Amino acid sequence: MRLKTLKGVSWMRKHWHTSFCSCCDIEGVPVLEEATSALNYLFDPKSVAVVGASTHYNKWGYALFFNVIRSFRGRVYAVNQRGVAPFGYKAYRRVTEIPDDVDLVAIIVPAQSVPEVMEDCADKGVKVAVVITGGFRETGEEGRRLEEDMLRAARRGGVRIVGPNCMGVWSSTSNLNALMAPIDPPDGSIACVSQGGNIGVSILGFAERRGVGLSRYVSCGETTDVQVEDYIEWFGRDPKTKVIIAYIEGVSDGRRFLEKVRRVAPHKPVIALKSGKSEKAAKAIGSHIGAVAGSHEIYRAAFRQAGIITVDDLPELFDVATAFLTQPLPRGNRVGIYTAGGSWGVVATDACVANGLNVVDLPREVIEEIDKLLPPRWSKANPVDSAGDRNWDNIRKVPEVLLRSDAVDALLLLGFVGTSSWYIKFSEDIPEAAKNMMEKDEANIEAMVKWRKEYPKPIIVATFSEEERLLLRLRERGIFAYPTPERAAKVLAKLVEYKQFLEKLGS
Repeated sequence: MRLKTLKGVSWMRKHWHTSFCSCCDIEGVPVLEEATSALNYLFDPKSVAVVGASTHYNKWGYALFFNVIRSFRGRVYAVNQRGVAPFGYKAYRRVTEIPDDVDLVAIIVPAQSVPEVMEDCADKGVKVAVVITGGFRETGEEGRRLEEDMLRAARRGGVRIVGPNCMGVWSSTSNLNALMAPIDPPDGSIACVSQGGNIGVSILGFAERRGVGLSRYVSCGETTDVQVEDYIEWFGRDPKTKVIIAYIEGVSDGRRFLEKVRRVAPHKPVIALKSGKSEKAAKAIGSHIGAVAGSHEIYRAAFRQAGIITVDDLPELFDVATAFLTQPLPRGNRVGIYTAGGSWGVVATDACVANGLNVVDLPREVIEEIDKLLPPRWSKANPVDSAGDRNWDNIRKVPEVLLRSDAVDALLLLGFVGTSSWYIKFSEDIPEAAKNMMEKDEANIEAMVKWRKEYPKPIIVATFSEEERLLLRLRERGIFAYPTPERAAKVLAKLVEYKQFLEKLGS
């Protein structure tokens, strides 16, 4: 695979071949086949055992076991040294004592005990072990030795390891919540892999609060065995998944990562939040998961070459993911802006230009057609400012004029819905006004649904309303609204970036 050069030196040759994790290649330990098939047992197991299931509510083993039994449709087993299980379940002292086959084991015991538990998993023929426990290479040489012992035991029996030092796994198709936190996002089409447990919980919580549906989630931790790119590869083959998101702190083998992800990206968008921009953050990654973060500049440049869409923060991660789920790709970067207020149009213009979008000069015939719909004080240019007009029948016709034009590849629709939220709190005092504004918002939503069916162009919506009823109504109709023009513009720019990547592949 070719990557363009930086200052005349190949990134791949100079920077991107380094292995940051020595545990994955240990002398005398066999290298297993690709992990992809084994991940079927991670996301769709028929049986799950929790090693370290606790009867004490203040233990993580209690929380994890509770989440599994309240969610999972298959067989569940509790394993601990005391032989006493919570919630009336039978307890086994070792995995090998379980009389049935076990596909997936979640391990949450002290690090010193994990290699022995892994020996039992190997003897039992367990397919995948999720090691929640921390205290391995991120803690120093003793932790590294324990990690190597754990890996040797797993490789002997062909057990694939998720983690260690992770938060668990969630899967919609098996209704499995093997997480440390009782968070249940809606069923959907976004798959997520996260190297950070707390960031992963934030992602799950954000999805739950915003009503964004997930298909799969895995906290992969230190990636001793199964790597970030293995999960992305599996998501790429998963018919349940349409969009892939990832939180990445570091990768073990840059060449392997890029080769695998580049095979997925042309078929499904891969969106990544990469941490470690600052030197101090990069050092924190080393103490967190025991990995070397590497140059942030090189990561982002290499990601772009592989077709990975990079974002700067968690809100943008979800902004972009929902856009890929709900919007067609634009033909180009020419954007029309329609705004209910002039200042939002100005801010949106700046944001579009900053993100490489072309706020196109509107053709004369488009301006003339809009001139028949808006009052004389309208902007007569792009962005199109309705100048506070209240003739909603005409206002709803303007976006169609822009969408019909061959000069416009995408539409930013700013402040078109949301004003009813100002009136709802006064619905008892001025019921007719509140009712009128809610009806207006509903009519505008229906118009957007109609435009999306008729015009194969992105329609990116920004609203100043955070009123949950309105946002829920929009989501029910497949419309995700963004709270600022800047966020709307960045979302559109990512759609354009992905379209350009696909065009380069076809050229």
